[in-house]
Amino acid sequence: MFMRVANIPRICGIVDGSLIPIDAPHQNESAFVDRNGQHSINVMVVCGPNLEFFYASARWPGSVHDSRVLRCSTLAQQWENGWRPFTNGIILGDSGYGLRKWLITPNIPV
Repeated sequence: MFMRVANIPRICGIVDGSLIPIDAPHQNESAFVDRNGQHSINVMVVCGPNLEFFYASARWPGSVHDSRVLRCSTLAQQWENGWRPFTNGIILGDSGYGLRKWLITPNIPV
């Protein structure tokens, strides 16, 4: 729990996405062009307080926004349906993700 590490209550994980460079694919090449004009895969992970990975998704092309990757994930489905690793647990994310009952983001854009 992040309470032990950083004295932040209720946090069970931190979510973020990263664009991982790839060689241009032969099929659907344009879908893999990210906001930087490079070919990539959008990888989303949730990490815990001890640097362990709790969830990872590497199935989306680089053109897909982080918020869509999360929205379409099994992680979001579970949390929207009320699953929590502990009572009232929440995830922290950057402003690229929308606020949800289970996801806290800052008010300022990154």
